[in-house]
Amino acid sequence: PCGEVTGSKFSCLLLLLCFLLTAGHKVAGRGDDPTEACLLGLRLADEGKFTESLAALKRAISLNPAMAQAYDARARVWNRLAEYQNAILDCNKCLDLDAGFAPAYCNRAAAFFKLKQFDKALGDADKALALDKSPSATAAASRAKASALIELGKAKEALEDCDKSIELEPKFPDSYYI
Repeated sequence: PCGEVTGSKFSCLLLLLCFLLTAGHKVAGRGDDPTEACLLGLRLADEGKFTESLAALKRAISLNPAMAQAYDARARVWNRLAEYQNAILDCNKCLDLDAGFAPAYCNRAAAFFKLKQFDKALGDADKALALDKSPSATAAASRAKASALIELGKAKEALEDCDKSIELEPKFPDSYYI
């Protein structure tokens, strides 16, 4: 009968569904996965679609209020929108859920820096450095630390962190313009 899904038609539909899911497209009925909503929010933020990103991240949080990464992702969006108090609130929530989540310290350091709370920015950059020793995390935290140190009048100390950032990520332009 017309419309019956059998044999090769079923395989085609299954392949199409897998393709759509792996290509990052929304598929009807898949709106209940908080990880998927969080990843969608991150992708939308990378595309500069901040309103849509915030909506997707809000959805991720509503589906799983204990998902620390979703709060951190939303904090990054708030920072990009210059909504620093909101970024700090989301970083705080993320760290309440997972005190060892180093990116949240780095994101909160960026917000504190923009609010000219340089001592707090420095403290968070140091926490991020202590928690995550990976090269990219160390470079990002070193840049945040160097920026705060410069504002606090500690240029010699800042130079060490600038050098560390350049050593770890020599092709990253921000390492040279702190």
